[in-house]
Amino acid sequence: MIRRFLSRARALEQPVLPPVPDPILNKTLELTPDLILTALTDPMEAHSQVKNLARNRFGPGVELGKDVRLKHPLDQLLHLPREALWSNPQAAIIRDSTEELIDAAKHLTHDEIFNRHYGPVDPGSYNLAAYMRCTRLRILRLYQALDRHGVRGGTILEVGSLYGCFALILQRLGFQVTAIDRYQSYGPGFHPLIALMKGAGVEVVGATRENEEHALAALGEYDCGIAMAVVEHIPHTPRRFLEQLRRRVRTGGVMALDTPNLARYWNRMKLQSGESVFMNIRSQYHAEIPYEGHHREYTADELRWIFEQLGCADIESEHFDYNLIQFEAIDRPHIECLLHIVEDPAQADTILVTGRVSRPQ
Repeated sequence: MIRRFLSRARALEQPVLPPVPDPILNKTLELTPDLILTALTDPMEAHSQVKNLARNRFGPGVELGKDVRLKHPLDQLLHLPREALWSNPQAAIIRDSTEELIDAAKHLTHDEIFNRHYGPVDPGSYNLAAYMRCTRLRILRLYQALDRHGVRGGTILEVGSLYGCFALILQRLGFQVTAIDRYQSYGPGFHPLIALMKGAGVEVVGATRENEEHALAALGEYDCGIAMAVVEHIPHTPRRFLEQLRRRVRTGGVMALDTPNLARYWNRMKLQSGESVFMNIRSQYHAEIPYEGHHREYTADELRWIFEQLGCADIESEHFDYNLIQFEAIDRPHIECLLHIVEDPAQADTILVTGRVSRPQ
C-alpha cells in the first residue's frame, strides 16, 4: 500500500505539460466566387465541394466547421450573382412568370392576406414582391426534386396555393395543376392572381375555412401532391391535414412540402441572445381564434419521420436558403450566415422533403 501511495505521489509531482497544438486546428478556406452561386442555390452541394477541398488540403480526417472554417473578407459587401440563377430555359420561365404575378398582385392589400386571424401586422414589414422573388428558388428546387423522382409531367395538386407562385409556374413548366385555397374568403385583390392562374390552364378551387376539407375530399387522385409553406400553419397535429393530402395522391405518386427550418442560423442567433424563435407574441396575443401564423416549425429528421408515417418511401430531404437571393449584395451579418450554412447546411432557412407514396391508404 505504501509503495502504491508513493508511486501515486510521484506521479502527481510530475509537471503537467500543455497540450501540443494540433496543426489542423484553425485552418481556413475562402469562399471563392465560383462557389458562391452554388452556395446560394444548393448549400449541400457547396458543403460537399468545400469539404473535399478541405480534406485534400489539410488531411482526410478534418471536419468542416470544426477543424476547418470558411472565411470571406467580412469588411466587404459580397455581391451575389443573382441573374446567373435564371439562365436556363426552365429558370427563365420561373423568373418571367414571377414578374407577372408581382404585377397582378400590385393592388393586393395586407387586409386581404393578414386578416384578423394573424393579429396586427405592420404593413411596412412585409414586401410581397421580395417574397415572390425569393420564392423563385423554392420553385426551382421543387422542380429539380420532382425531376429526380421521375415526375416530369402529369397532374399536381397544390393545397394552400395562396398567391399562385407554384401553381402558375408548374403549369407553365408542363404539369397540369389544380390549386386549392380559401379564395372564397379572400378579397377582390386576389382576383387578378386567380385570373392569371386560370388563363394559364390551372384549375383553381376556391374554398372557405368551413368547407375546405369537403372541397379537398371531392377531388380525384393526382400524380403529385404538394403543400408549400403550409404545414407550419397547421394547429395541433399536422396528421389530419397531411393524411388528407396523402389520400389525393395515387400509389406510386410523389408528395412534397417545404417549410421553415426550426434549426436555421437566425433562430440559433436569437436563442443565443435570449430572443424567442416563435411568432411575434404582440400579434398572436391579439389574433382571433384560430390563429393562422406559425404554430410549429420542424427539423428535417422530423419531416422524414412524418413522411414514413404517411407511407412514403424514397424520402429525400434537403436544406437551402432562399432569403439571401433577395439582395444584390449582402453585408457582414448575412455573409456570416452564408458561411455557416455552407459549413453546416442544416442551418439553412428552408427544408424541402419529397417522398414516393408506396402503399394505399
